[in-house]
Amino acid sequence: GAKRHTVTPILTGDSVWVSSHNQGQIKTRVSGRGKAGNAWTNAKVKTMLATPVLVGGHLYGLGTTAGKNTDFVCVDFETGEEKWNQSRSFADYASIIAVGDKLLALNSNGELRMIKANPEKYEELGRVQACGKTWSFPAFADGVLYVRDERQILAMKLVE
Repeated sequence: GAKRHTVTPILTGDSVWVSSHNQGQIKTRVSGRGKAGNAWTNAKVKTMLATPVLVGGHLYGLGTTAGKNTDFVCVDFETGEEKWNQSRSFADYASIIAVGDKLLALNSNGELRMIKANPEKYEELGRVQACGKTWSFPAFADGVLYVRDERQILAMKLVE
């Protein structure tokens, strides 16, 4: 099949991270002008559509999809090791942003989950039906979260 690379590459320091549905996650380290080498490959975690977020040296996001269900995973950005896997916990897609040490994951069905960015375990802090069907990213500014579905844009004040 085609080698689709639909996630946005993550560039940080001397590293470039990419992923595809058949190659898995790959981190390349650039060592000099025109020189690069593979830092690690995790062929098991095949992030296909949703770009993960990098928080505190760990990637958080969707992993491998099986049917209509997708894993949510934490991967150590330095080593490529999968720290944990919340198996089949998401639908086909979720857009994820980081707000401090929290992750906001908006499912394609409009459900918003708040997850602690914790490399030790999956720690869901809450969930709410934020909007209707959507494939758009939420936006966060000045304590307000903005989400959009097929009909409207909604603003929600987030409080600690």
